[in-house]
Amino acid sequence: MQTRRPEPGPALHQGLFVKSQDPIAAVAEGIGYLIRNARRLYEDAKTLSEANRPVSAEFLLATAKEEVGKVFLLLDMIKLDFAKHESILRRLCRAFYNHGAKSAYTTLNIEYKLADLREAKEAFTDAKAPWVLGEEEDGVPDMPNLWVMEREWRLYVDYIEEDSEWFVPAGLDKDGWGTKAELDFVGNCLRRAEQASEKGSFEPETLVAYHAAFSKHYFTEASPDRELVKAAKDFLGIALPNDVRFWMLQEKYFILSWPLYAFV
Repeated sequence: MQTRRPEPGPALHQGLFVKSQDPIAAVAEGIGYLIRNARRLYEDAKTLSEANRPVSAEFLLATAKEEVGKVFLLLDMIKLDFAKHESILRRLCRAFYNHGAKSAYTTLNIEYKLADLREAKEAFTDAKAPWVLGEEEDGVPDMPNLWVMEREWRLYVDYIEEDSEWFVPAGLDKDGWGTKAELDFVGNCLRRAEQASEKGSFEPETLVAYHAAFSKHYFTEASPDRELVKAAKDFLGIALPNDVRFWMLQEKYFILSWPLYAFV
């Protein structure tokens, strides 16, 4: 008899925020597992790269990048008032299984320097989209987004209509498609996550303070940078320069990720 898998997003929401007696402790545990799993994928990717199998390595690196993105997704959940923003929590739990969203969370929190949440919304929308519009006047067709290529173009044989030919991933092994740069990028993500973990950033008591500081606010693209800085200051419990910007704090403190929940 055929059956369908239960939707994973609602199941995650039930597990973390309905059935769990301590959602913050459950999230803290999950973050630890995600960081360790991302490290495992990264080390396997290094092994494949050293064996001259860079394309397969790059798929594992893309997956490790998404595991780091899930850490940021969980941190976004902790930023919310659980009772007041249940619908947003449900959306984040669905995004936990969306490749584009996971990749975009890592990209915006590690790779980009963003001026404010208005810029973050635009960048996040572009980064998680599956397709990128081409330039018709320049003869550039619509193309899959980078995260799609990082996953599917490393694994599957496909027929490319525009080129009228088959695309074979194994043919990319000869040049590696920038595997060294991807190893460096994901390695940096992991080092920052692991250092934050070693400092206790993801311990339940730390996340309780994080929740208390950020859940007083609901951030959208219209939220001023000073409101983000105020939440960060409340969480850190330290004096900050008057001219500090959130992106400066975000670069220094891994846990101070951009609140992207309104854009998921």
